[in-house]
Amino acid sequence: TMSRSRNRPFRSYVATAAILLTCKDALALAPPVVWPKIFPMNRDSQHHPSQQRISSSSASSEQAPHLFEPTGRVAGLPGQIVASPFNLSQVTLNPSVHPLSNFSFAAQQLNVQYLLYLDPAHLLWNFRKIAGLPNVTDSPYGGWIGNGSLVAGHFTGHYLSATAFAVAATSDPATRAALLAKSASVVEGLAECQDHQCQANPALCGYVSGYNFAQIVALEEHTGPTWATYYTIHKIMAGLLDTYLNTYNDQALAVLLKMAAFFKKRIDAVIATKGWGWWEECLQVEFGGMNEVMYNLYAITNDTDHLQMATYFYKAVFMDPLARSQDALNNQHANTHLPEIIGIARGWEVTGNATLAYIAHFFYTTLSQNYTYATGGSNVDEHWKYPGELGNAIATLQNGTAAVNSEGFHTEESCTTYNALKIARHLFQWSGSAGLADDYEQKLVNGVLGVQKPLHNGTMVYMTPLGKGVSRPQANWNQGWGSPTDSFWCCYGTAIESFAKLGDSIYFHNDNSRTLWINQFVSSAVKWAAADLTLTQASDFTSDAKALVSRITLGAGSTSSRTTLAIRIPAWAVQASTTITLNGASVLHGPGLPGSFLEVTRVWKSGDVVIASFGMAPRILPINDVRPDWASVGAIMYGPFLLAGFTSQPSFALKADPSTISTWLRVKNDFTFTAPGWTLKPLSQVVDESYTAYFNISLQATG
Repeated sequence: TMSRSRNRPFRSYVATAAILLTCKDALALAPPVVWPKIFPMNRDSQHHPSQQRISSSSASSEQAPHLFEPTGRVAGLPGQIVASPFNLSQVTLNPSVHPLSNFSFAAQQLNVQYLLYLDPAHLLWNFRKIAGLPNVTDSPYGGWIGNGSLVAGHFTGHYLSATAFAVAATSDPATRAALLAKSASVVEGLAECQDHQCQANPALCGYVSGYNFAQIVALEEHTGPTWATYYTIHKIMAGLLDTYLNTYNDQALAVLLKMAAFFKKRIDAVIATKGWGWWEECLQVEFGGMNEVMYNLYAITNDTDHLQMATYFYKAVFMDPLARSQDALNNQHANTHLPEIIGIARGWEVTGNATLAYIAHFFYTTLSQNYTYATGGSNVDEHWKYPGELGNAIATLQNGTAAVNSEGFHTEESCTTYNALKIARHLFQWSGSAGLADDYEQKLVNGVLGVQKPLHNGTMVYMTPLGKGVSRPQANWNQGWGSPTDSFWCCYGTAIESFAKLGDSIYFHNDNSRTLWINQFVSSAVKWAAADLTLTQASDFTSDAKALVSRITLGAGSTSSRTTLAIRIPAWAVQASTTITLNGASVLHGPGLPGSFLEVTRVWKSGDVVIASFGMAPRILPINDVRPDWASVGAIMYGPFLLAGFTSQPSFALKADPSTISTWLRVKNDFTFTAPGWTLKPLSQVVDESYTAYFNISLQATG
C-alpha cells in the first residue's frame, strides 16, 4: 500500500482567504488572444483586431499563461480532462443517520416528489397555444410561465433536464418508470408543437417555444418588447439534450436538431444582412448558456454548424476584457454571465482553445477574490457590486427594531450558485484541485441545500439573505418562499436540477491513471466499471458533533491492477484530529494536510475499509472587505457550515475575543451552537427564522 498527500495550487478565497493563483505575475500579463476559430470574417475589428485573430490550430500552449496544469495539452485539439465525472446512473445516494448528514438524500427524494407532482399538460400549455393546438387544461401554471409570459417555456426545459437527471439517479424501478413517462410526454408534446407549426408555416420549421415568435423578430430587429428570448431557448434545448443523453430518447434529439438548424439559419441571416456588430447588440440581453448547449451538441454530432453556432454566442464586450486579465464583473447582472462562462469552459474542452481556458480561470479567480461571500455565493440585487467591499452588500436598513427591505435581504441569487458550481466542476476536471473541491462543498452546503423548504412540496426561495436580522420569507423583495404552481422563477428551474443531480460531483475518475477521487462526503455508492470497482461511502457526524466520519467500503468486484483512491482532506479539517485508516491501520504517514488529497494506491480487495475522520472546530472567515472599519467582521464557520445567529433585530455585534473562539462557541449534539448573546445554527438548516449571517466580533463590538 502506498499513500501520499497531494496538494494542488488552486485556492479559493472562501476556503483560505488567499489569492487563487500560485504565480502573481500570471495575472499581470495580458495573454495574446486566441479567438474561437469559426468567427465570421466580417467580425467587428474593434473587438477583434486582425493581428490577434489567431486560429486555435496555430496557437501554442506558451501563447497564453495557463492558470492550470496543461498536462500535455496539444494545441488545436480538445482540452485534456484530468478527472472525469461519473454518470448519474453510476452513483446512488443513500440515507444517513444524522439529520444534517441525511440532508442531501432527503432533498433528492423531496425533489422527485415535486417532479412527479407536476403535470406535463400545464407545462406544455403555452407551447400548444403558440403552435395553434388545443389545450386540455383551462390555463397554464402561473408565475413566470403564466399565459403570455415573455419567458414561458424556460421551466419546461429545466423540467426536462431535472427529470432526465432523476431518471439516471433513481434506482427504484417504479419511480424511474413514472419519471420516464412524464419526460416522454413533454418531449412528445414539444415534437407535436414543432411539427404543427412547420406544417402551418414552413418558414417556422424547427421553431418551438412557449412564447410568440414575434419576440425573436423583436430581438433581431432591436425593436422590443422582449426579455430573454435565447435564455428560454437554451433551457429548452439543454433539456432536450439532457433527456437524450440520460433517457436515450431519440425524439428529444430530433426536436433539438431541428431547433438548432432553425436558429442557426436565423442568426446567419441577421449577420449576413445587418453585420456582426448588429448581432453583438442582440447578445446584450440574457441568453443563458446557448454557447454551452451548442458545444455539447457539437461534441455529439461533430457538425461544424453546431460549433459555429456556439461561437456566435461569444460576448466580446464581456469576454475580451477577461482574456486581457481585466475585471469585467462589476455592476454586471450575475446570472446573465455565469452561464456564458460555463459555455466558455466547455468550449476549451471541445476545441482546445487556450484563451477560453484562460477566460474561465481568470473569471473564477476574479469572482472569488472580489465578489464572494463566506457561503461561496456572490451578488446582491442580482448584480456583482462592491468588489472587495462586500460590507455594503450585506447592509440592512431598519425601522425601529425591525429590519426592512434593503440589500441585505437580496444577496446570493440561487441560480448564480447553481451556475458557479458548474464552473467549479469544469475547472476541477481540468486540474483535480483540492481547493476547487473545497470550494464546491462550501457553495453546495451553504448556498444550495437551504433553498428548498424541507417537508414542503415544490417550495423554493429565490435568494439567500446574508444581512442582519434577515429571513428567507422576506427575500426576493418579500416574495419569500415560492408556490408549487404559481412561481416558477428562474431559481425554481435551477433548484429542481440541483436536487436531481446531487450525486454528480461526489466522485471523479481517471481511467488511464486508475485514480478515483472522493470529493464530497455524502452517503452514497459508485460503480466504476473501467476499474471493476464498486465503492460504498457511509458518512455521518459523530454523536458529539465534533467530527465528520466517512466509512468507505470496497464492494463486489475486484481488480488485479493497482488503483488509487484520492481522498480529500477538507481545508476546514482540524489537522491534529484527522485520521485515515485502511483496514484498521493508519495510512497517514505524518499529519494529513488540510486542503489536499491523500492518495492511497494498492490492489484493492472486496471488503477493504477506509475510515476517514475529520475533526471540526470553529473558525472565523473574514468578510470580503478590505476597509479597516470591517476588519472585525466575519462569518462563523464550523466544518463546512456557515453558522447563522437567530435574531429579530438588525444586529450583528458579538462581544468576544475572536482569537479565543474555541472557548466561547459551544456546540450541542443537535448542531445548535451558543455564543455570547447568540444561538446559532447552520444556515442551510434555517427555514423561516430571522437571522444574521455575519458578525462584528470584538470585545467592544457594536452594530
